[in-house]
Amino acid sequence: MIEQLRHLVVMSQRNNVAIRVMPFSAGFHPAAATGPFIKLDFPTVANGAPSEPSTVYIEGLTGALFLEKPNEIKRYSEAFADLWEASMIEVESVNYIAKLAREMRQQ
Repeated sequence: MIEQLRHLVVMSQRNNVAIRVMPFSAGFHPAAATGPFIKLDFPTVANGAPSEPSTVYIEGLTGALFLEKPNEIKRYSEAFADLWEASMIEVESVNYIAKLAREMRQQ
């Protein structure tokens, strides 16, 4: 687990990676009830419109869902924004992860 934590710290240095930790002290956040999901946004074409509509991908026990309706995308976008806002900022999150790795190594 120490190596996994260190790997997260290293990956956080990449421009396309943002790591934020939701502390237990924040309590249960209603947006966490959504479970894991991936929001896919696609590049725009010459006129500035997206080449494909945004899609939310949800993997389940018996298959996967691809949600494309605007109201569904909006709900998941709001859930993500709420979780992002409630979590530690990136620098605090990475420092916290690094601290955990150090503490685990000392044990």
